[in-house]
Amino acid sequence: METVSELRSAHKALRAAVLEIANTRAACLNELPARRRAAAIEMFEHGLRCGLCMHVFAKAVRDCTGLPIEVNDLAFAAVYHDIGKLCVPAELLLAPRPLTPDERTIVQSHVTWGCVLARRALRVMRIPDPALRCALEVAALHHERWDGHGYAHALVGQSIPLAARMMAIVDCYDVIVSPRPYKSAGSHGHACGIIEADADSAFDPALVKTFLSIEHEVELTNSAWWRSPSVVRGKC
Repeated sequence: METVSELRSAHKALRAAVLEIANTRAACLNELPARRRAAAIEMFEHGLRCGLCMHVFAKAVRDCTGLPIEVNDLAFAAVYHDIGKLCVPAELLLAPRPLTPDERTIVQSHVTWGCVLARRALRVMRIPDPALRCALEVAALHHERWDGHGYAHALVGQSIPLAARMMAIVDCYDVIVSPRPYKSAGSHGHACGIIEADADSAFDPALVKTFLSIEHEVELTNSAWWRSPSVVRGKC
């Protein structure tokens, strides 16, 4: 188990890396219409938080399983997991109300677009192939469910790549603990309770067990983010 000091050092190092990415995109965000810009900022800040959380989670999964997990590749992929939302109407992403079934279908298309955009964007950035493959898997498959009731391919259990199964948990956690136009932020405990309840239905139960075993580190990482200035909004 890492000490708090080591965790903070890892947090600082990854944060510096994602800040560099954010800063190169600040000028582009300024050129977007206000509503689209707001949606893009929310998407990217969500991605940055997920990247930090994934860094902690991936190290824990690697240590528990002995699998040769590339922690930085997974953290990078987490930053870009929702890139397909750039192809979804901003008014749906920012809607302060429940979506209709048709609108929900449109929003769900972000996983299909995500694979397309990730391939194009990350090739231009000359991302090494292992990181690129990880990013493509995560963008396309992070809404699959362990029980096969997810989208867009209804994959079941371990037919879902490990990176996507991990991303599903990290994504759920950040969505719950972060404010959205349609809801206020939930507590860390509430998020962990929902994730635990959905083990063996939405999420891989073994991964849920590992995630909950490091919930203190996850909470520390999330709290550090919200105590810091906004890395995108403050730059644009």
